[in-house]
Amino acid sequence: MEEKAKIVISLSEGKFEISGSEKFVNAQIENFKELITKSVNQQKPVPQKPPTKTETADLTQKTSATSQSNSGLDDSIYVEDDELIRIICDIPGKTKAEQTLNTALLYANARKIQGQETANVEEIKKVCANHACLDKKNFSTHIKKGDPQLYIDKGNGGARSIKLNRPGVKKTEEIIELIKQNDK
Repeated sequence: MEEKAKIVISLSEGKFEISGSEKFVNAQIENFKELITKSVNQQKPVPQKPPTKTETADLTQKTSATSQSNSGLDDSIYVEDDELIRIICDIPGKTKAEQTLNTALLYANARKIQGQETANVEEIKKVCANHACLDKKNFSTHIKKGDPQLYIDKGNGGARSIKLNRPGVKKTEEIIELIKQNDK
């Protein structure tokens, strides 16, 4: 099992946090090494005024436009790791059933962005396990009864997959927007 890693740099609560697999965190540390070193060596942090609503909206648009990885995946939500897409944000939902459905939608959306029309249910199960929302006894039922208006569930066993339909894509976009609002 892959170990989780986390680094938090506080600079008077300006905070800079990276979490994920050890491999991912190490790669990000290398990517931001110069910025981290400059920030830590800075004598005292420069207080910044809170951004206006217009500045926040502009920053959100710029971040959305620039936070796409080479594969087209939003790297504030997803990271590719050895053929498996990892969801690196908290999965919204009050129950394991809701979290399972949201995980399925997010994962199927990532596969769709990559040009694959279907997402394997066994892969979704692994992602649920990584997010501690896997209800082994009821997983299959959660997928089957989730929301048949959002995706097509086909096949069985290891060949079982789901395919997002138009309402499923829209619902996934809403989930991603909710995630980003909660991360602010």
